Amino acid sequence: MKSILEENNTNQFISVVSKTPQNMNKWLDYWLMVEGSKKKNPNPTLNPFLESGIYKEQYKIDVLTGFGDYDNIIVNRLRKEGKSEQVINDFINRHEIKKEEWRTKLMEQNPEMSDDEIEEYMENNKKEVWWTPISNSLVTDKKTESKFYLRYVYTERTHSHPDTFTFEGNEVERGIFEGYLTKKYTDSYSSQGLDHTFNIQMCDLDHIVELTMNGTKYILTN
Repeated sequence: MKSILEENNTNQFISVVSKTPQNMNKWLDYWLMVEGSKKKNPNPTLNPFLESGIYKEQYKIDVLTGFGDYDNIIVNRLRKEGKSEQVINDFINRHEIKKEEWRTKLMEQNPEMSDDEIEEYMENNKKEVWWTPISNSLVTDKKTESKFYLRYVYTERTHSHPDTFTFEGNEVERGIFEGYLTKKYTDSYSSQGLDHTFNIQMCDLDHIVELTMNGTKYILTN
C-alpha cells in the first residue's frame, strides 16, 4: 500500500475501509466539581473498555487523494465562491498575520521583554506541521519518519456507511463508552475564508483494512 501511495501525485477518487482504535481515558470521573472547585475523586470509575479497546469501523466512498498545492487549491476555491481580494490576500498572508497577532499579544503581556527576547521566544515556541509529505497521497511523521498516513479530503461526491464500533469483536453502541473518550481537537479551517472548507484528513496506514483505487481493490492483512 505504501509503495502505491508514494507514487501517486494526481487526483484520484478512492474508497477506504478503516478500523481505528479510539483514544480513551483511564477513568470516567477522575475529577469532580465540589462547591465550584475541581477536586480529585477518591473513588473514580475505572474504564472497563481500556484494556481491549474500542474500534471505530468506517467505510468512506469517493474521497479525494493526490491533490496538489494546498494554497493554490484554497485560492481557486475562494475565487469560485466570489470572495473579495482582501479575503484572498488574508489567506495568502495568514502565517504573517498570525505571527504579528502573536507578537502583539506577547508584547502586551510581557512589557519587560525586549524585541530580541520576544523574537527568540517565538522562534523556540512556534508550532510546526507534524507531518512531512512523501507524495500528494502519502505523508510521514516528522518526529520518527516511521509512521505513514493516507492524505485525503471529503468532496461533494463523498458518501459513507454509518460508523460502527466494536469491543472484543462485538458491535457496541457509542453511548456505552462515550463518556470515556478523550476530547479531540477539531480544526475549524476558518483561516481559509471558505463557506465550504477544504478539510484535509489523515489516516494511519496501519488502520486501513481495504482500499479501492483505479478500479483495484486492495485488502490489507497483518
